[in-house]
Amino acid sequence: MAASGCSQARPWRSYFDLIVVDTRKPLFFAEGTVLRQVNTATGKLRIGTYTGPLQHCAVYSGGSSDVVCDLLGVKGKEILYMGDHIFGDILKSKKRQGWRTFLVVPELARELQVWTEKSELFEELRSLDLFLAELYQ
Repeated sequence: MAASGCSQARPWRSYFDLIVVDTRKPLFFAEGTVLRQVNTATGKLRIGTYTGPLQHCAVYSGGSSDVVCDLLGVKGKEILYMGDHIFGDILKSKKRQGWRTFLVVPELARELQVWTEKSELFEELRSLDLFLAELYQ
């Protein structure tokens, strides 16, 4: 079943309460910038500052960490913040707002691919390691 206002195939955006791009960190965790809604069909920003209620599946540009808290009506540990930069995303959001954090590490995709493709070799290596441990005892 699709989320209301979203397509039948459940787009990735439907999994999130709020999506904000182009936040211009570190400004996002300080005074912030103008919050604007993004037209997801064209990628263009709507004119003017967004002041309406939060819309599910919408994408916003700019804003600040305080604006995000206000839009969601929550604060601190009630927010899970996802980012790919340990300092600019994870540490700043934790320190400034007390948000829970989720670090995205794109390099892990390749590591998981190798782990999956070479699992037999890793298992053989583990067996040999156990065998050596028994010999040393």
